[in-house]
Amino acid sequence: MGAKPYRNMNVDESTEKVIAVLGSTGVGKSSFINSLTGKNECKIGNSHTSTTKELKIIDFQFQGIKYYIIDTPGLYDSDDQEEEIISTLKN
Repeated sequence: MGAKPYRNMNVDESTEKVIAVLGSTGVGKSSFINSLTGKNECKIGNSHTSTTKELKIIDFQFQGIKYYIIDTPGLYDSDDQEEEIISTLKN
């Protein structure tokens, strides 16, 4: 079995889950996360330029499992940061 994908977060895989939300700029990733978690921790923009500039982790519990939802900057943005985002998620 290989290295744990969340090794830097010290996640107990039996009671905790990590989910990264990826997608193009402006598709509603942050809005989705706010709705899912019941929190308003993700800043929401109203244009086609990326409002989320760096990864943000929001945690919540559901049916005894702790979830870590990762909000990511938009892919295919004018800043062309896809490789940096993917590299950061891998680490």
